[in-house]
Amino acid sequence: MRLSVVTPTADRPQAFALCERWMRRQTLQPDEWIVADGGKSPVPATMGQTVVLGSSPGPGPRNFAANLQAGIQAATGDIIAFVEDDDWYSATHLETLVTALESDRYALIAGNPEIAYYHVTKRCYRVMHSAGTALCQMALRHGAVPLALQVVRECLDDGDFGIDWKIAKRIATAQHKVIHGVTCVGIKGLPGTPGLGVGHRPAGLAWIQDVDGVILRGWIGADSEVYAGVLS
Repeated sequence: MRLSVVTPTADRPQAFALCERWMRRQTLQPDEWIVADGGKSPVPATMGQTVVLGSSPGPGPRNFAANLQAGIQAATGDIIAFVEDDDWYSATHLETLVTALESDRYALIAGNPEIAYYHVTKRCYRVMHSAGTALCQMALRHGAVPLALQVVRECLDDGDFGIDWKIAKRIATAQHKVIHGVTCVGIKGLPGTPGLGVGHRPAGLAWIQDVDGVILRGWIGADSEVYAGVLS
């Protein structure tokens, strides 16, 4: 199967540099990597990615939706995996997603409904359960692309959040393939344009303190030192 990766981004150069770091070590490399850039400054892409531009004024939900729409439309793979620019990925993340979809010919979507979030400036974490999977750890078979684009267009019109769970909701539960283990952590608090997802909005969420970084090291091992370096 041909694998496409789509990454929406907007003025987060430090985060994007880390994203490239995690992508370089993937045990399964994509056939194409589409970077959808909605920032004011060009994304510093160094790995031969195809860079496409969204068409939305200013930061916010519409900017993100426009980027995502442009990225999905440019992708040509049988499977599309979404790699967000400010999140951590294990070396086997893409391989795990593709293996999950290839193991079940009826599956249209793969991902982990348990979403691990870590705020690196506040040193706190949260694990949330999703009805589907977060965009950062989602892969779609090509047959689900029309549904995904329909959701993205609706969110673009409404300026709405929640693209990921809305995509998952449109796909029958029987067509979901669950992956297990922490292959992705939603990282919050990196420099640059603020993220939009619920994990970026601490008010009303039960964050747990991790002052000594024990939880983060347990999730991502020695890579936790990389985030300490970024923020020092």
